[in-house]
Amino acid sequence: MIKNPLKQSLYIQEKFSEYVKSTFLLKNEKYNDDFMRELANSVLTKGPYLKLELPFTKSYTINELIINGQLPKGFLKVSDIVPDRSLYLHQYNSLKQIQKGSSIVVTTGTGSGKTESFLYPILDALLRKIEKHGSLTGIQAILLYPMNALVNDQVERLRKHLVTIPEITFGFFTGDTPENYRKKLSNSKFIENCTREEHIATNFDGEDILPPPNEVLVRTEIRSNPPHILITNFSMLEYLLVRPKDSSILNTETLKDWSFMVLDEAHTYRGTLATEVSHLLKRLQAFAHKTPQFILTSATLGNTESDKKKIVEFASKLTSTNYHEDDIIYADRISPLRYQIKYKVENKDYTTIANLINKEKSPIDIFQKYGVSNLFDLLSQDKNVHDLYRVLLQTKTFENVYAEIKINNPTIKEQELIDLINIVTLAKKEGISIYDIKYHFFIRTLEGAFISLEPKPKLKIRNRQTIDDMWAFEIGLCRNCNVMYIVGKEYEDENGIKLFRSELDLDENYANFDDLAVDFYLLKDEVISIVDENLKDFEEYTVCSKCGHLYQNNHCGHKECEHEEKYKIKLLKVIHKKDDLSRTNLSICPVCNKTENKRGIINSFKLGKDQSTALISQILLKSMDLGEEDEIVEEQSFDLFKPLQKVVKKDKYKQFLAFSDSRQQASFFALFFQENQNRFLRKALMLQNLKRSINADAIIPSIERMITENNLFKDNARKQISAKKNAYVSVLLELFKRDGVNSLEGLGLLSFEPDLEIIHSLITKEQFEKHFPKLQYEHLHDLLCIFTDVFRMTPAINYDESGLDSDDRKEYLEYRSFDNYVKFKLEPKHGDGNIKSLIPIRKNGTNNLYKYLIKTFDLSRSELDDYCLKLWRILENARIIQNEKYGYKIDFSKYVIYTKEDRKWYVCNKCGDLTTHNINNRCIKGDCQGTLEPCNPDEFFKDNYYRNEYLNKKIEPLVIQEHTGQLKREKAKEYQKAFKNKEINVLSSSTTFEMGVNIGSLDTVFMRNIPPTNANYAQRAGRAGRSDESVAFVVTYASQNSHDQIYFNNPVPMIDGEINPPYFKLENDKITIRHIMAFLLSKFYRQKKYDDTLGAFINDIYKEFFDFIISNKNTLEQSLQEAVNKASFSYFENYRWFEEINNEESLIKGFIKNVQNEIKNLETASREALTNGNSEAADNYRSQIEYINELDIVTGLAKYNVIPGYSFPLEVVHLRIFDPLRGKFDNDIELNRDLSIALSEYAPDSEVVVDKLKYTSRYIVLPQDSTLPKYYYYKCTNDKCRRIHVDSVKRENYMCSNCGSRTIENNFIIPILGFISDAKNKDNSMLKPKKTYTSEVNYLGSLEPFSTDVQFNDTLLIQKQSDDELLIVNENPFFQCKTCGYSLLDKKSAALSSYFKEHNTFTGTVCSNDVLTKITLGHIITTDVIKMRIKLALTREEALSTLYAMLNGITSYLQIDANDINGIVVSDIEDKYSFILYDTTYGGAGNVKQLTDPDELRKMLLRAYDSVNANCCDENVSCTSCLRNYRNSRSHKYLKRRYARDTLEAILTNKMEFKNL
Repeated sequence: MIKNPLKQSLYIQEKFSEYVKSTFLLKNEKYNDDFMRELANSVLTKGPYLKLELPFTKSYTINELIINGQLPKGFLKVSDIVPDRSLYLHQYNSLKQIQKGSSIVVTTGTGSGKTESFLYPILDALLRKIEKHGSLTGIQAILLYPMNALVNDQVERLRKHLVTIPEITFGFFTGDTPENYRKKLSNSKFIENCTREEHIATNFDGEDILPPPNEVLVRTEIRSNPPHILITNFSMLEYLLVRPKDSSILNTETLKDWSFMVLDEAHTYRGTLATEVSHLLKRLQAFAHKTPQFILTSATLGNTESDKKKIVEFASKLTSTNYHEDDIIYADRISPLRYQIKYKVENKDYTTIANLINKEKSPIDIFQKYGVSNLFDLLSQDKNVHDLYRVLLQTKTFENVYAEIKINNPTIKEQELIDLINIVTLAKKEGISIYDIKYHFFIRTLEGAFISLEPKPKLKIRNRQTIDDMWAFEIGLCRNCNVMYIVGKEYEDENGIKLFRSELDLDENYANFDDLAVDFYLLKDEVISIVDENLKDFEEYTVCSKCGHLYQNNHCGHKECEHEEKYKIKLLKVIHKKDDLSRTNLSICPVCNKTENKRGIINSFKLGKDQSTALISQILLKSMDLGEEDEIVEEQSFDLFKPLQKVVKKDKYKQFLAFSDSRQQASFFALFFQENQNRFLRKALMLQNLKRSINADAIIPSIERMITENNLFKDNARKQISAKKNAYVSVLLELFKRDGVNSLEGLGLLSFEPDLEIIHSLITKEQFEKHFPKLQYEHLHDLLCIFTDVFRMTPAINYDESGLDSDDRKEYLEYRSFDNYVKFKLEPKHGDGNIKSLIPIRKNGTNNLYKYLIKTFDLSRSELDDYCLKLWRILENARIIQNEKYGYKIDFSKYVIYTKEDRKWYVCNKCGDLTTHNINNRCIKGDCQGTLEPCNPDEFFKDNYYRNEYLNKKIEPLVIQEHTGQLKREKAKEYQKAFKNKEINVLSSSTTFEMGVNIGSLDTVFMRNIPPTNANYAQRAGRAGRSDESVAFVVTYASQNSHDQIYFNNPVPMIDGEINPPYFKLENDKITIRHIMAFLLSKFYRQKKYDDTLGAFINDIYKEFFDFIISNKNTLEQSLQEAVNKASFSYFENYRWFEEINNEESLIKGFIKNVQNEIKNLETASREALTNGNSEAADNYRSQIEYINELDIVTGLAKYNVIPGYSFPLEVVHLRIFDPLRGKFDNDIELNRDLSIALSEYAPDSEVVVDKLKYTSRYIVLPQDSTLPKYYYYKCTNDKCRRIHVDSVKRENYMCSNCGSRTIENNFIIPILGFISDAKNKDNSMLKPKKTYTSEVNYLGSLEPFSTDVQFNDTLLIQKQSDDELLIVNENPFFQCKTCGYSLLDKKSAALSSYFKEHNTFTGTVCSNDVLTKITLGHIITTDVIKMRIKLALTREEALSTLYAMLNGITSYLQIDANDINGIVVSDIEDKYSFILYDTTYGGAGNVKQLTDPDELRKMLLRAYDSVNANCCDENVSCTSCLRNYRNSRSHKYLKRRYARDTLEAILTNKMEFKNL
């Protein structure tokens, strides 16, 4: 089936718009009309854009090269090649250049066969050696990959090629390579030391390519006989150089014939990783005493002639080898103009051909019509195909392409052009296409909704401070009842407090911090009749709709503004509940009392990234069904004496790859999307099993059966419940109306009612009218249904038969409390929140039921009480409601589910709510004065997204899994294989699949944000188009940040993307000393055989190591000069390296102390366990000690950053997961972050998600015999200065050295040993993991004296500084036990310095200390800094706005991730503001140093200016299209687009006389 990306794009656009309209239904008619009008005029999608991709030029065949002598005859022995298939020209050029002895760089685009560009030349060289010498000796080639998935792909390729060439051995050495042959058992465990045959038979299945005899499979054999071709990753290469037992693999003898070093995916070597790998390769060359030919390959290393100089510089620096521009191999492409035009195919024939291909039939009649025999010949000679090529020479939208095509072909229809594009992409001959076309589609969501209030109400969806001349307020809606909330933050200025728009994402979990809190307000006049019973949940405020001035009513001392009374609007501010403190949302709506603990009850018009991308993913999957039928029965000739055979054509498997920029984002999205998918699936199950009206418990078996038959809800093995429980969950969620207006009942698809038949049979009309003289008998049924609705809403339903335990109920039913009851009346001061009162608690109070009865029957207060009591007794006597422990419940089995056809439906003409209960045409909402009118839900909701999805959703298992670096290698490999085998629909990946990993045929990719660089986009988009059955479709979501919005507004530069070659800084002392350390250790372990375990090293061997470097200091100095890059070693020469390693604060000595402390902690825990009589736990602790002692030395050294670890940043700490049941750390989970990030993400009470489980950080790891590093810092009290000074000792009465003002003293500890998780870890949910937030980064260096290195015009002075310092602190109120490290975030106790709290150690034993002391966490980073002094009179707000615009321009121009560089604003003693721009990598990555080139800086500033010169928002505010992003959330209120635009204009045009107007 040929997919139709244009139709898919239109479908996504339509459904997304339908979703937004269905989700945000404002009850205020004026606002709703404005919203629909704004939505119709907004641009939420771009494209699809069509990108032309030409085929690669062909060259000689292998046979021709053999005949010409350019390949040896033995090359024909290589299996799985086609000797008569032509090589691409760039593959041939690579062969020629390598045969000359050159090192090369291959940069030829995705899908260009880069592997053959290095593999064929290597095999050529090896086969020639075999012809000449008869055999090979030692390692000939090392293939280095950045990730194991690429290693596995390359090994499979070599298995195919080398199975027929036993003279060439090969093998991979990674973490997946076993030590010995081992037999795999059915339970995935192993029996060591089996035969090679048993190893292969049990470790490889029928789908695997089996290893040939010349593949070296295990480490022991690699050590004894290193293979000729060794495949590894850079992390393992470090092990091979340092680890003693691996010294036999890489040494002077095994490397004497080493000829080739391949670095695949070379574009990944940027920043510090490139620095690390450059050092590693230099050390490897030093061991070999030779330099091989280097081959660097990448699809995206650079693509223009102007890139050559940068590519040469990059390659030379990375490999310590001389490169020249001739060594760069680019791709050569074939233009379709080479084919002669012979005719013009009729437009209708394209559609005919496409239809026949879809039916798997040949369009032979069309071929004959034009005198050709195949599709390629037909289209390559077609004038329309040539015209389309000319139009597509520049990337354009389909709409523009169609318009241009119609100029020369005015009769072509849109569908005919679509069919032409589809079939021209499929046309291939001898492996060559005419050209390929990829569809690129971009989508974003709303930035929010903003209103002005009476007397000039209006709604807009672009961020603004005012609407016309009125103040603008941001709004959100309750997910259940659609009531409108004003969402804002209070800020105080000299005129009082103003209510500003919320600057935060309501779906983000910001934890409980005042500066990131959001308040919610209701318009009092709109809701007072509903909430007057619960005014205790609110504080009453007044806001000025003209200026935003806000004050609390009845609060003495408040200021009022000067505006007239007509502008004063009464508000009710919601008092946050305890559960709301951890996020910027409410868990319960005080209007409808619905709870939503996972996501929050308020739906922001911003639509969070997870919500939006889950929706788009769902629509994208469904769009793959367009044009397909579930079952196609073809006519067959048949024999009456044989059973009738039905030929079924199966659906094409729906699948795509989703990309996120981080592991946590990818992990959470997999869960969020799966939960969202399951939510819709449960509703479809209900509808498809509701064939007739039925008792609720009677529908359970059929739903259970359907779940079992379709293998549903099997997506998470850790959280699976039975099919029966899942069936109950599906029904209960609807009974509880968990989705409110978007529930099945809310959309008129079914209704729930208690089974009241027994009451009708027991009560006669006469009896009823005697007891209820103002009611009519025919009202009884509807009245009792409305009367019992409180049981559904509480919910007070008995569903014990479901088997759902408390954990199940919490996870799947999403309530805080499950043991709920209803009583007829509660006492006024009743404090049990689990019991609901049917009638008002207060003497003259009211509630929804009373309001309804009053307006419907005109009852007095005494009649109300009397009638309600009688109705209650009827239900109790009929056993509809049953008295349990604390109150009454209705049993689940008492409910009947009615089909939509079995009930009459009514809609309120005022509030729009739907109901099946109509008494006197009164709306069932007590406060609504609307009238019920007959309604056909099918017509009324015909355009409702949710309803249509529920009705049309297929019952099919859709599996979403993550593929990130957090998973165990075995699990990640399992998911990769399952995805390739079409067993997983959506794989949520971080960057692990960005490169050329083989994941089979794939035509669709979804990016959940616009990637940070053009190279990232090209790599990710390149994953699509690996299918021969359909055109490629790339869908990209633009997140709410300036980078994404800039490219959304103009996506073509990202699609076409000119790619900057990687840049890195080689000089980084912190990296260099680690490589020196690694080199010294490898020298030490190779001169004598030692026990290479960690335990042996920290006990005795480390002393011999220091004796070794002392006694061999002179020789080692000479060796280091050869092993370390010259520029990097200059700082360490003349024995400074020796001083760095031998001092007491060195990395190696600190490492020894830390490991010794860890072992002492475990020994203490073991003794405590024995004392408590828990011998099993004691044994587990001893096992953990044994594990540490037996760890190989290199693993331990890399883990503590003594030697390079590559997968880690430079200053890394771990969050270790302790399993209290097993009494040991979970070594299958490896969580680590740079310390500056860990201060936020791993701080106590922060949460992380790993493999669909959530873990909470609880303990700060303490050293055994000392304390963590502690520093004092002093904050200047002068608001114009704000500088911070740090000292290692406490100073009395410290005065600011910058301005002389008084300072406030504080101190912080540096958690250099990391963190440990809480024993009480929680299952994950749709609520994002919470984390704490650090304060703004503070510059610790000095602005004076300012030494200008570069001047830009007269307006900008620049000074560069290496190894400058910045401070990051997390000043949230943490309290820590000084004995065991137990730590809490406790905002309520922030004013205290300490308090008492009993607690356990991380091992589960009671801690001997019960005092928790307040602490602050901090970290000092050393990095490269650029100081910018702007010679303009700026305010702080102007400076901040300009800084963030500059950062956007710099990262965009340099094509680096926004997280690679940052900046802060600092003031000097003259009240002038300067910018401090710095590399976020410890020691610097070389990014900010590129700002010292004035020409390059101008280009960056122009990019910055362009980003704020567009009309994206009101110029007096900012938005995510210009300045706002997640990182600068705290500054949103200060950022104005006008400030940045005017300042940048002044800098660029050299306007010294500058003033913002």
